[in-house]
Amino acid sequence: GLLTFSGNYTKDGSGSDLTSSGAATISFGGAVTNTRGTGFNLSNSTTIFTGSGNVTPTTAMTFGNVTINNGITRTTVSAAGTLTISGNLLLSGTGTLAGTEAILLTGASTTIDGTGTLSAASTVSAAHSILSTANLTISGTMTLSGANGDVNNSGTVTAATINGDNAGATWTQSTSTSVLNISTALLATNGAL
Repeated sequence: GLLTFSGNYTKDGSGSDLTSSGAATISFGGAVTNTRGTGFNLSNSTTIFTGSGNVTPTTAMTFGNVTINNGITRTTVSAAGTLTISGNLLLSGTGTLAGTEAILLTGASTTIDGTGTLSAASTVSAAHSILSTANLTISGTMTLSGANGDVNNSGTVTAATINGDNAGATWTQSTSTSVLNISTALLATNGAL
């Protein structure tokens, strides 16, 4: 089913948690804040951000598939929690995922697509594929982490900094038409091409 919050959503106080046990689609039109002290788990759902606003994880916030719509800037705000995307990430049109809170990209065999911008810092801890339809800008530092934090690029990526936190981190240009434009050394701290 579809659940739509056209404005801001704050999880606080007592009451039930917003969770998804099935393949639901949840749409947020405004800010999303978790101040309750318990986790926020939408890992089984598709979350669509249809309006600009902050995402403030004072405790763990986990989303499954995430879409940032065209023209929308979703800003993560540093807090005591973590923001995790365990599914696919689509930065549609000029959609932007920005902010000061690092994004954890944890879903194995998931994809990144779109023509938008990932300007928040991000950590990839499971194998991700950038689709051939992608023309992305990664202006925040991306860190390939752990034994499985690999990226297979089939699209076009313009990036500022992509580092690895271990020797096994791998960035692969998968096709003869895939493009990586990077302004610093790729995997300068650790990892392999």
